[in-house]
Amino acid sequence: MIAVGAQSFASEAQSREIIDMVGRHVVLPNKIGRIFSAAPPTTLVVYAMKPDTLIGWNFAPEPPKEDLAKFLDQRTIGLPVLGNMMGHGQQANLEEVLAASPDLVVAWANSFLDTAPIAQRFEKAGVPVIFLKLEELPDYVAAFALMGEVLDLAPRGRELGAYVASALARVEAALAQVPSDQRVRVYYAETPDGLATDCDRSIHAEAIRRAGGINVYQCAQGELVGMERISLEQVVRFAPDMIVAQDRSFARMVSEDARWRNVKAVASGQVRVVPRIPFNWIDRPPGYMEALGVQWLANWFYPNAYPLDLQAEVKKFYNLFFNVDLGDGDVVRLLH
Repeated sequence: MIAVGAQSFASEAQSREIIDMVGRHVVLPNKIGRIFSAAPPTTLVVYAMKPDTLIGWNFAPEPPKEDLAKFLDQRTIGLPVLGNMMGHGQQANLEEVLAASPDLVVAWANSFLDTAPIAQRFEKAGVPVIFLKLEELPDYVAAFALMGEVLDLAPRGRELGAYVASALARVEAALAQVPSDQRVRVYYAETPDGLATDCDRSIHAEAIRRAGGINVYQCAQGELVGMERISLEQVVRFAPDMIVAQDRSFARMVSEDARWRNVKAVASGQVRVVPRIPFNWIDRPPGYMEALGVQWLANWFYPNAYPLDLQAEVKKFYNLFFNVDLGDGDVVRLLH
């Protein structure tokens, strides 16, 4: 009986309970060294907090590995792509993930995903699951705080969350001075042909909205993936002042395509490509990179209302979130 009691006490001492972002009480091991993150937004959170805990990626990081060496933790560049459990893209194989012996699964909760199946599959196998509820950028303040508790890195969690909150507050204060009739109209072009976009209220277009741009494609997000197809004639009618482009080949093409010259933003040369090393600044995946992307956009949209030393801000962000020191040439490479 003494032996059994001692075992029970030791087991309790080696675990703890936390409450995740959807209100679930989850018992965790005291030491967490291996994490499977089930979706790209949560993977980026884990990476920023403690990259050496990741056991794999949901997607292959781009651009090629040799171009990432300056920007990613060396221990993570060669990690396997295990896939995700969010309903599209490369789907994770449960047996393969379990074979990698995760101590914890971190999963994404949002309005479009059913959390129950993910929790049930892993908890049945004895692996605890916590959910980060990430619907919009301010949610990352609480997400970083929670991961600070989970990983016993509370000061870092507070520091990362504080950056997100501060960046949003600075942009919001600056934009309050921009009259509504002076707001720029923005089209978000996501594919090589430029004819896939997202609604103004979509999670994928949040950075444009927070940077004070009026997204010309006005609607409510219908499903998680987004990238709704529209016609060039619609884009012409929208008459955007600026185009935020995800694909570099599209940005090159529009300056040479006579049809696109009928679009106001193209005619005036107001097309910019979103930086994406090591992760996209505004979308795909949506995430805390938007704290930098929103500032980049706000400075482009309203340079007088939101003046920004972009070089300095990029260096600060990458040092804080990725623990890398960038030179001026590195920043130029990121932006171009």
